[in-house]
Amino acid sequence: MKTVLKLWSVVALAGALTACGQKAPKAREGECCKDSQKTECCQKHEGKHCQEGQDCCKKASQKPACCKEGKGDASCQAQKAMCPSAAFDQIVATRRSVRSYDGTKTITKEQVCEVLAAAQEAPSWINYEPTKYYVAMSPDKIAAVKEAVGRNKDRLDGVSALIVSTFERSKSGFVDGVQRDPIGDIWGGHDCGLSTAFLILKARAMGFDTLIMGGRDADALRATFSIPENETVMAVIALGYRKDEPQRPPRRPFDEVVKFF
Repeated sequence: MKTVLKLWSVVALAGALTACGQKAPKAREGECCKDSQKTECCQKHEGKHCQEGQDCCKKASQKPACCKEGKGDASCQAQKAMCPSAAFDQIVATRRSVRSYDGTKTITKEQVCEVLAAAQEAPSWINYEPTKYYVAMSPDKIAAVKEAVGRNKDRLDGVSALIVSTFERSKSGFVDGVQRDPIGDIWGGHDCGLSTAFLILKARAMGFDTLIMGGRDADALRATFSIPENETVMAVIALGYRKDEPQRPPRRPFDEVVKFF
């Protein structure tokens, strides 16, 4: 009887493995299945039956991610979101305010679009999205923006783009045009800062570098880009490749900026 039970168990296990193999092609050793739709059987086998998900991920990454209509089906987008990429901690650790750029390397308009598309994913007050960006990439516009940033002008040789951030007033901090919070439009600056944070981290994830400049001639920038009067000019953001390896400046002690209660 025991022999029969053992034999039956072996046959059942073999059948399960065969069924699993039929449901999803076997992938290379070490690939991890992150698709929640895979069968329980496949997930139990160390996530090795994931070629379908890997192929979907690969196809999604090959599609133009920016400045084009259509983003592929939801399943492929979910797979793309889980594709291997630079670890977030590494992105944060290597981001620097760069003041020396390598002019032999350029960033394309499509890549700038991808960076700004990520910035648009930032949260904002009631999702009003008050932040706007004006991008200088042509030589004449870059030259004009350089003239508007004071002493930072000499730090911008070799940049691929200079991006001016603004926010629309009477949006964040307001509901249906009525101010709902005592600080009012300060929320617009807050949301613009959130968007810019997404921008610079996405840029670093793509291997680019940035410098946020608050010293700027807002009136000159408004004239250069025909920025509407209802928008507050916030900052100029340089985008390019670092020429030298910048040093990390010291940070304040953690317990001076964080309090637990």
